[in-house]
Order: sequence, then C-alpha cells, then structure tokens
Amino acid sequence: MEDLETPSIIIDSEIMEENLRDMADFARKAGKKLRPHSKTHKIPELALKQIDYGAVGVCSQKVSEAKVMIDNGVKDVMITNQVIAEEKLQVLAQLAEKAKVSVCVDGVPGIELLQNAARDNNVELRCLIEIDSGMHRSGVTPSEAAELAKLIAKSEGLIFDGIMGFEGQVNNFPKNEWPPIVKEAMDVVSKAKSEIEHAGILVENVVVGGTPSAKIVATFPDVTEITPGEYIFYDYEHLSSGLVPIRQCALSVLSTVVSRPAPERAILDAGCKTFDFDECRFPGPKDPSLKVKFVGLSEEHGTVILEDEPTRSRFRIGEKLEFLPYHVCPCVNLHDEVFFYRRGRIEKISKVLARGKVY
Repeated sequence: MEDLETPSIIIDSEIMEENLRDMADFARKAGKKLRPHSKTHKIPELALKQIDYGAVGVCSQKVSEAKVMIDNGVKDVMITNQVIAEEKLQVLAQLAEKAKVSVCVDGVPGIELLQNAARDNNVELRCLIEIDSGMHRSGVTPSEAAELAKLIAKSEGLIFDGIMGFEGQVNNFPKNEWPPIVKEAMDVVSKAKSEIEHAGILVENVVVGGTPSAKIVATFPDVTEITPGEYIFYDYEHLSSGLVPIRQCALSVLSTVVSRPAPERAILDAGCKTFDFDECRFPGPKDPSLKVKFVGLSEEHGTVILEDEPTRSRFRIGEKLEFLPYHVCPCVNLHDEVFFYRRGRIEKISKVLARGKVY
C-alpha cells in the first residue's frame, strides 16, 4: 500500500467480505430477499460477488448504470428511479431482452411512456410503484398507488411487479430515533399494499430499506426485499451515527501530507475532486487516535487542523494517511479505479466501470 500513488481509494478485502457475509446472513435469517444498490460501488464484479453471497440481483439508479451491470453479466436489475426520456426508454427496452429488468413509476405519464416503449420494442416491462414513505422526494400516496396499479394492470406490455419505498429520512435523526421513524414509513408502505390489494391486485413484492434502516425494516412482515447499498463498505456517516464500529469500514482514501504551513495546520493532496462533500460534511480519519478537523476542501487540497501534539507528529510531509469519506457512493464515483488490499498488500485493481453514468 505504501507504494501507491495518492490520492487513491483503497478497500480492505477481508472487511468487505465480512460485510457482504453479514448482510446476506441477516437477510437469509430474516426471510427477506437482498437486492443491494450497485450505485455504491459501480463495479459489476462486486455486484456479481454480492449475488454469489446470496443477493437476488442488484438495484441501479440510472439506465446507463443498469446497462453496465447487465453488459457485464448481471441478470436481474431493478432501476429505483423513474425513466421518462425516449432515448432511455429505448435502452431500457433493449436491456429487458437481455435480463430481468424492473423500473419504478410514480405517475400516469411515466406509465404511458413505458407502455409505448414496451409495445414499440415488443417486450414486457416490469413496473414497481414508488411510495412516498416520508422522505418527500418522489413517490405517491397509498390511494394514488392503487389507481396506478389498476392502470398498470390493464396496460399492454407492462407487468405490475410490486411497490417500493425508501425511508432515507432516518439519516436526518439520531440513531435512537430511527425505529419509530421507520415504523411510520412502513405504515405508509403497508397501507399502500392494502389499498392496492383491496382493488383486487396482488402485491407480490414490497421493496424497501437503505443501509441504516435495512435491519429494522426487515422485521416488518409485509416487506419482501431489502435494498442496502453502502453496507459493502460503510463510511464516516455510518461511523458517526453509531451504526457500525470502525472495524466494519472497508473503504478509505489514502492521501499524502504535502505541506505543513503552520504547526497546527496540514495540507493533504486530496480535495473535493477526491472526496465527496455530500450534505456539506467532511471526511474523517480512519485512525480514531488522530485528532483532526477538516476545515476546507478545495479542488486538489484538503486543509486540516491538528488538535494535539501526537497528531501533529504524525502529519509529517510525505506521510500517507487514510481518511473515510462521509458518503461513500459519490466518493467512489470520483475515481477511475480502486485498489483492493489484504493484510497490507495490494491484491487487485478494479475499474469503476459505471463511473459517471448519470443518464
């Protein structure tokens, strides 16, 4: 690892594999299907590894991301987003000829566009209705979901495949408040299921669950499938919330100290082109003994304040140190490749093949 150029993403293979095993074992024991989000790693070989550990398939957030996964051997992809552009719908229909593909809808126009794409390409497209379970991003109410399910059921070329919700609002609250927030979200999802089935349409799949809440939502009987993504690596947000201990954080950014302009200040060779800055939150040190406070990320520089003498002695010019990204998904998307290591030695380099796939 000391031979690597910096800044570089490094991944501890043993920790990653333990994280994969842990979530797969949990889902199996809970009697739920596991469908991880590929948007976290954007690497098809990791998607296939997750499937080897027991996942039924993966989620992708964009059609282009799903295409990379399918072109590289993944046979079951759910696009947890709405697709309305004609060009994307054509690609989606072509992908449905190669693999099992499902997509989310939350309105009549989207259903009509999907129906046209299915008819024009002579394929069947699977649709899940997205439920707004409290995040207030996209999605519909339970009563609206029932009307959309009836429309899908009578639409040529479309298959109603269930409902999906995302209780991402838990990230805005302390961990001890997550259970009641998740329950409130699941009450909405369950009501949607009930409304649709009251209309005479069976809801076979109820898909929910990000990494922070996956092990909570899996306790609800209506849930059939969980969709965590970041669990493969975890990140500084999960460490800060108390979701996981440091020993479960598999991915870090290796960075070099390039300047010490003042005794209490150091400059790293990693800035906002290397780290994510999601929610305006800074990275954190992987070594918890380091008393470091990030105060700035410019394009190529990270500025940190060193808060005690032992930390200042560690930040020598040329020293390589590891930092945890606050949100791992956008961080990975900034890099062309990642380096896997085992017991300090690099064992594999993987291209981030779905990097930049935002359409």
